[in-house]
Amino acid sequence: MLPRENVVSTQTFSFSQVQKRVAHVSGSTTGMESKLLYHLARKAEANGVVVEIGSFLGKSTIFLASGSKEAKQQKVYAIDPHAGAPVINKKFSGPTYQRFLRNIEGASVRDAVVPIKKTSDEAFRDWHRPIRLLFVDGDHAYQAVKRDLKQWGSFVVEKGVIALHDALNPGVGPPRAIVEVLLSQKDFSRFGVVDSIFYGTKMRPKTLFDWINWYFFAGAMRLTAALISFTSGSRPRKIKTAVQQKLVKTWLKRWLTGVTLAVARPF
Repeated sequence: MLPRENVVSTQTFSFSQVQKRVAHVSGSTTGMESKLLYHLARKAEANGVVVEIGSFLGKSTIFLASGSKEAKQQKVYAIDPHAGAPVINKKFSGPTYQRFLRNIEGASVRDAVVPIKKTSDEAFRDWHRPIRLLFVDGDHAYQAVKRDLKQWGSFVVEKGVIALHDALNPGVGPPRAIVEVLLSQKDFSRFGVVDSIFYGTKMRPKTLFDWINWYFFAGAMRLTAALISFTSGSRPRKIKTAVQQKLVKTWLKRWLTGVTLAVARPF
């Protein structure tokens, strides 16, 4: 059996305190998404490490690591080649890796993070640890997201959680990949959506609530993928904007988030 590698901390890492520590760090995760990641990492229904695919400057990493430290759980393995497009490096004034290290150090979570400066595929070749929480936010191309879900998802333990960023954002791969991988069989349940993060637990539906949840969110994500696919071709710009930006990215996202917060109560 692999060692637990628990992170022991004498500091307090409440969500409000972490928000202050991360205020200066740039990133695309919203306040509610950050709170979800913190609580998913803090929740310990399964034994394993936390894996983040796509760390950028470390904003989401800090929330994941802080939640794990607060619960004295295992470390966060932050996978990112830190070789972003030139426009990203230009916008953020230099290589992202050094800024990533400074940010996690400044947030007092360096001891809880194992940086892996590789692509997802490169890191997977040597991977052997069980995963209790997998956060996918790397290459957003459909094939890349699908590959991440299949490869890294195979190490997610029973009652472990998979979460994906940009799950309801048009023009990227997560919506279709979610439908084709996570919803292809009933191996996952207890789904939820918070802003643009879709998450689910690796366990077959058991209770009536589980089944209602499965069919509701499976239907919603299939509708999302279908709407995005329908408008991805040579459709008039007004139709694309109305369907992708207003119907999917605004209305569906808010509606599903509201249902999740009211019923699933992830935090």
